[in-house]
Amino acid sequence: EIVDAAHRVGLMVVVHISTLGDALDLLELGVDAFVHVWDDHGIPVEDVEAFYAAEVFVVPTLAVHEQVKNYYLENNIENEMLALSDIQKNVSILHQNGIPILAGTDPPNLGINYGSSLYHELALLVDSGLTPVEALKSGTSNASKHFGLDSHGILKLGMAANFILV
Repeated sequence: EIVDAAHRVGLMVVVHISTLGDALDLLELGVDAFVHVWDDHGIPVEDVEAFYAAEVFVVPTLAVHEQVKNYYLENNIENEMLALSDIQKNVSILHQNGIPILAGTDPPNLGINYGSSLYHELALLVDSGLTPVEALKSGTSNASKHFGLDSHGILKLGMAANFILV
């Protein structure tokens, strides 16, 4: 199995998903994290408990979901994708139940770009229930912590100087 093989050599397994069913199936395989939050269903309490027990983190990429939904609407494409506000409710429920939420944008999807799209993602995370400080940490110190980049993500003596102050 790929997940076990990756873990045996010390690699993290981060998967892209679209549906809650896919996420639950992959939880059972022992993945470490999800990029994208599903956009097909609200999350029941028992599934939140499974995410918590699996100790995974989620990078929701809400800006991508927003752009995809807008694309569908602008082009009259029928779809069963949840409204952004409902996707954000899933993120809020995960966050409220202790599942780490990290910031990420997944460029170059539908106008999402490297760098500046992160600001919008952080705002969407705040709209999903994270405090501004929690949202900022989701893209800095918490991201470094969960990806095992111990010398990055915070301003502290001895850490890598990989930031720009404007």
